[in-house]
Amino acid sequence: MYEYKTERVAPARQNNLVNTYAAFGWELMSAQETYHESTEITGIHAKARTYGAFMQGFTGDDGKVTTTIDTAKTVTNYVTLQFRRDTAIPNYAKLVELEHKALDLFPTRPQKPHKPIARTILSVICAFILIVSLVRMTQTTVDVSTFDLVIVGVMVLLFVLTLIGWTVYSKKTNTYKKALVRYNQDVQKCKEYYQEAQKLTFGK
Repeated sequence: MYEYKTERVAPARQNNLVNTYAAFGWELMSAQETYHESTEITGIHAKARTYGAFMQGFTGDDGKVTTTIDTAKTVTNYVTLQFRRDTAIPNYAKLVELEHKALDLFPTRPQKPHKPIARTILSVICAFILIVSLVRMTQTTVDVSTFDLVIVGVMVLLFVLTLIGWTVYSKKTNTYKKALVRYNQDVQKCKEYYQEAQKLTFGK
């Protein structure tokens, strides 16, 4: 008796998935690639151009309408793989167990957090402007307006937000490093399950 499984994957992952499933006793029956392109209209813009009196008399036309059509292209491309596995193969129960362990543990690589670079650069520029402004204010007797105080407040707020951003980034980085360690451990376990299944299926 056979059991069946169907998977839909990107073409680039086809060979890897076929080889992985083969270690657990699955046999590829068919592979059907689907490729479809569709174009969708996302907007239509009409712009009227009006000629002056001279051009109206010269061309007999009082204007021109230019229409621009915005489109978005969507590409659908995947491969449908159909597998079967004989439930009477040697070590079937163990292969099923290893497969379930590997699939349940299949890890997803954590995303590395982004540094608040843009905000930092802006804060540095604002800090420079603030320092120059404060120096000039101490050297002159010009009254400070409410607008100046608002600008200073905005700069200080941006600086504080930048500090908060780096603090959050530091915490996210620590979390990322711990998650990366767990990810590497899970990947190693999956490799061990795969290698054990290979030995049971192919004897190597």
